[in-house]
Amino acid sequence: MRKIYSLLVITILLVSCGEQKKASVQDLVSNGTIKELRARKAEITEQLANTNVDLKSINDAISKLDSVKKLPLITTITSKEEVFKHYLEVQGNVKTKQNILVYPEIPGILEHVYVSRRTASF
Repeated sequence: MRKIYSLLVITILLVSCGEQKKASVQDLVSNGTIKELRARKAEITEQLANTNVDLKSINDAISKLDSVKKLPLITTITSKEEVFKHYLEVQGNVKTKQNILVYPEIPGILEHVYVSRRTASF
């Protein structure tokens, strides 16, 4: 019985001397003052910075110790000399000073356009 009482007293002491529970972020947002909100923001920002530093050091250690590295896949091709053929298909409108209708005599593909630019003198 004595052991139970002593265990009960020790438990009560530990619980009563325990750390105060922090208010949750939702409670602070709804009921907190701006001073409390700024203090909590600074605390969380500091924790985030410390976590990022720890994460970077862990990643560096993993990259040094990792024997199986994930390297990008590289493909190669052998180049050879050949004729490069390219085509250009264009549609457009031409504005003229006179209305002229042009119709082809036979349907087909226009392969060459011969244009000369002459300056008109008035």
